[in-house]
Amino acid sequence: REALAVTARLCGPELERYGRCVAASPGSWHRDCHRLRDSVTRCASGHPLVRRIRRDCSDALGALER
Repeated sequence: REALAVTARLCGPELERYGRCVAASPGSWHRDCHRLRDSVTRCASGHPLVRRIRRDCSDALGALER
């Protein structure tokens, strides 16, 4: 929950564009919105909380991506 709040605070415009893309492409968002998702990830990745989550949960996050 905190990571999402941090991401929304730091990366609001990127998150908004990604959300609009996902909503507009329900059947293909994972392909159509990939670059926008990466944009959100890059924006948020500098925050210490997000870095810690990515480090501590890398196995689970990798499984989720697959």
